[in-house]
Amino acid sequence: MRLTDIDRSLRSFHVVITLPGCGSVKTVVFAANSADARALANCLYGRTAIQSLVEDKPPSPEQQQAKALNKRAKALKAQAGQIKARAAMKKANAAAIHANQTRPPSVVSPTSE
Repeated sequence: MRLTDIDRSLRSFHVVITLPGCGSVKTVVFAANSADARALANCLYGRTAIQSLVEDKPPSPEQQQAKALNKRAKALKAQAGQIKARAAMKKANAAAIHANQTRPPSVVSPTSE
């Protein structure tokens, strides 16, 4: 669960920060608007350390639906693979049982001399 699920007035902003000698890192800041997010990031990391600040947009209903359908498709594909594996195991077990069964000796007919 994200903070934005609890408090709708706060939005999330991705902030890229430069660390001296270490490169850059990406973090998330929650604020009411972009000006507050920038002010908060400036206070936390310093004005010169901030490379970028971008608002994290929530996915649209179409994007959410597409994601849910993709997830469902993957689950169904995995389920189909499990069903095929079970069928193959059942077939292999049946073949092993059939191969291990003792067969009655064949009756040899007496040859006439």
